[in-house]
Amino acid sequence: MYAVRDVTNTIDSIPLITASIISKKAAEGLGCLVLDVKCGKAAFMQTLDDATALAKSMVGAANGLGIDTVAQITQMDYPIGRYVGNSLEVLGSILVLQGKGSKDTMEIVVLQCAELMVRSGIANSHKQAESLIIEAITSGKALEKFKQMCILQGVEQATAKTLIDYPSAVLPSSNLITDIIASQSGYISEINSMVLAEIARKHGAGRFTIEDEIIPDVGFEIVVERGEYISAGSIWLKFHHNQILTDAEIATLTSALTTSAQEIVVHNRLISVVE
Repeated sequence: MYAVRDVTNTIDSIPLITASIISKKAAEGLGCLVLDVKCGKAAFMQTLDDATALAKSMVGAANGLGIDTVAQITQMDYPIGRYVGNSLEVLGSILVLQGKGSKDTMEIVVLQCAELMVRSGIANSHKQAESLIIEAITSGKALEKFKQMCILQGVEQATAKTLIDYPSAVLPSSNLITDIIASQSGYISEINSMVLAEIARKHGAGRFTIEDEIIPDVGFEIVVERGEYISAGSIWLKFHHNQILTDAEIATLTSALTTSAQEIVVHNRLISVVE
């Protein structure tokens, strides 16, 4: 069903999103739920009004099923973390669980996990919840739990162990990596995530027809952070792919980076909360 939505451009349908997400959560028998609703140029819901409408739809459906639910609307004008793509995002997630992941990703994890822990009674406050989250990661307990989840879903124990210790030894990797260079100096203000997504899709990271197969190793590695100063000629993006890039694609990827002569203030990704 999701593949059909992919090729019929109905992924951003609010009723279908609500039904798809909340039905799965209800089937898990949850007592409480924290939803992350993205808002911005790289999200299904690009305006705050649309994101709020989706949040209200999902919160209403979940609460109607007896699940204590809240939605956090978060900013998605800039890619989260360092990795984009099926295999690369697994790598990024494991690095977070190893305590080596991006601060940006960790912020989102703490924001939503802390809210869930308070609502479920595991923590008395968001501050206490944050301490418990950091302890679970630094102690390795979170990573061990992930390994157990993999094994319960059919992954061989030895493979699961290698995955959490040396993820690049298990995850598929592309044949080619192309460096994308900054065309001008300045403070990084924006990365057009939709441009990245469209080119990744052309190279197999997404579908155009229902028969298309996903190529998991296609994706991007973002080697800079928002607000950071970059000099013209420096690498800001690595594209992992298997087919040769055209000059037009390289030019399009180069133009996806926007810089500013003025320093950029980077704000928390949380925009609003819907209960």
